[in-house]
Amino acid sequence: MTQWIAVISAGVGALGTIFVAKIKHGDHEDVYADHTAELFDRLDKITQERDELKAQVIALQGKVDEQTRQIEALTTQMKALTKTVKGAEHEQLD
Repeated sequence: MTQWIAVISAGVGALGTIFVAKIKHGDHEDVYADHTAELFDRLDKITQERDELKAQVIALQGKVDEQTRQIEALTTQMKALTKTVKGAEHEQLD
């Protein structure tokens, strides 16, 4: 009797496992087909946003490059002015 209970329990367990697996991993193609247009619209929007952000990044990189050149020029001017001031101080001390 105990053997029959074990066999029946194993059978019910196996059927339950198969049923759950079918539910979880069943064919969801119809669900995806219903939402394909939405998914492509979302993909198009995301692609457009990405392209706009790329353009912004390129523009900002240009501004950063320009500001870097200005900073380098100002740094050169500051060094020249510092040398001039130090040279004037040395002349006053002489």
